[in-house]
Amino acid sequence: MATSVPPAHVRLILTPLDDSFHLDVPADQIHHICKKPLKYLRFWGVIIMSVLGSVNHSRDPDDAVDYEAALIDCGTYYYVYEGADGIPAPAAVNPEILRDFESSCTSSISTLLSCRLKEFEKQVKLRDKRCIFSGAKFVCNAGHIIDFHVDARFKDEIRVNAVNAIQNGLTMNPNIHKLWSMNLLAVIKTPNAVLSMEDILQRARPLVQCRFTLQTITDTIPQAEVTGLLGGYNVDAAFPIDTPHDHRPSALLLHYLYAVRTVHHWGKGQAFLSAEQRPDVPRPAPREATGRTQRRRAERRAADGDGPNVAEQLVLSHTTPSSGS
Repeated sequence: MATSVPPAHVRLILTPLDDSFHLDVPADQIHHICKKPLKYLRFWGVIIMSVLGSVNHSRDPDDAVDYEAALIDCGTYYYVYEGADGIPAPAAVNPEILRDFESSCTSSISTLLSCRLKEFEKQVKLRDKRCIFSGAKFVCNAGHIIDFHVDARFKDEIRVNAVNAIQNGLTMNPNIHKLWSMNLLAVIKTPNAVLSMEDILQRARPLVQCRFTLQTITDTIPQAEVTGLLGGYNVDAAFPIDTPHDHRPSALLLHYLYAVRTVHHWGKGQAFLSAEQRPDVPRPAPREATGRTQRRRAERRAADGDGPNVAEQLVLSHTTPSSGS
């Protein structure tokens, strides 16, 4: 049974046959980050479903919106796939990864992994020289785009060849890195298949060929904090002028993470993207839990009642070993 659109929100329905999977996004959030809100809805459709399509007023393929038009208050829009069969593509957002972002792994980090992380941080900072968003030179952190905890189980699906590759890192000041680690920020690269550089609010630096723009991916941060901590809703990264383009952050990884965090905050009905809907997608076996992890799960079960919680059910139900690619 369809629910009504919350006040001051817009709805983007991503399922082709019913309304089960959709986004309910605050309209102000879209207005803060993009000049052409309907084009932004299409961008979300592309990166979440990994299928080209159009934003329509209904499921009728001929009922496409005017991308120059304003959002309809409490409006409902449909993402209509182009030539797809209605089954989510293998590269569409994986709900299991959403669960991994919600509760990070608590297993200990090996000495080898610790050394690799240190080398990763060294190389990313050497590339960027400073926080790429604020310009701060001191006390900066190198953060992963796709976290290393996720890599071990989903590397093949999200196509991360090396989790500690320089293309999977960003140098950020501590305030930005904290918000990034809390899944409250994301980065969009323009131009892309849907949006031009001019579609994103706030001017790009002159003579740039592309923009890497930091954006808030939640409406829970007060506007004063967005301005104070980030400098605004759209903050362009600045890399040293001699940075090779193939050493810069991967647009594929940035947009995958953008899709993950968008669904995390505003997605409803994520079961549409489950393994049952995509039987041909390899599902890695869950890694064995450490004693500490098992204790934490037991505590959650005690708090929630009998039986595993939703996240555990999701992991336990997908035990097919990964076949690799």
